[in-house]
Amino acid sequence: MIVSNMDGRVYSIKKFESKTGSTYARASLVDSVRDTQEEKYTTRYVNITAFGKTADFLLRQNDGDTLIIDGEYTDKIGTDKEGNPRIYRNIVVDKIRKPFVAESKPGTEPSKEEEEKTFNPFE
Repeated sequence: MIVSNMDGRVYSIKKFESKTGSTYARASLVDSVRDTQEEKYTTRYVNITAFGKTADFLLRQNDGDTLIIDGEYTDKIGTDKEGNPRIYRNIVVDKIRKPFVAESKPGTEPSKEEEEKTFNPFE
């Protein structure tokens, strides 16, 4: 098992229901990775899946929101619609939160609204 921490913008958030009736959510997390050898940025897409309260939090987000996630990372090698080989990156989310932007004044505490943007189902 590989534990991963990733941040990026979330898109295509969709709600699903399992055979047992529990809710889960799937989305795409998009970020840019710098290739130091070619001196350019590459866009990376990762499929994320969240369950329970973590899924509820994800479903309240909007396309384009920035999120930070922790979870179990896996790669699967497959083919795209044209038959070309492709790596599918997936993370099953354990923890999800929005980034906190600090105020410019030292000693400023986050507002209640900002505190609610962080969600950890294990706390």
